[in-house]
Amino acid sequence: MMKTVKTQNKQNLFDISIQELGGVEKVFDLAFNNGVSVTTDLEVNTELELNSSTIINNAIVSFYKQRNIKPATASTEAQNELLNQNCGIGCMIIGLTFIVGQDTPETIEEIRLLNQAS
Repeated sequence: MMKTVKTQNKQNLFDISIQELGGVEKVFDLAFNNGVSVTTDLEVNTELELNSSTIINNAIVSFYKQRNIKPATASTEAQNELLNQNCGIGCMIIGLTFIVGQDTPETIEEIRLLNQAS
């Protein structure tokens, strides 16, 4: 039986596959049936068609449904930009780009401002 699901903020196909089918095993079928890649960034309220007769694990689907859990693991633009800098621990500066504590910058722009200040 086909079912339509609307995505929430920061949900990707893996999140939907776990939430609605109980595992990631059918994520490629989900992508193919909706004409998207498994790595596609989905907009909020994107409608996805899925075959609810292909549920992998009913216990997981029930667990998420009963607790109204909507996994949302897509990364933010700032997180992606940090990952794409090809910079690891070896090029970090303690207290500047490698910061531990409550005042850790949350966005790439805050990191840039810290770098310009030094």
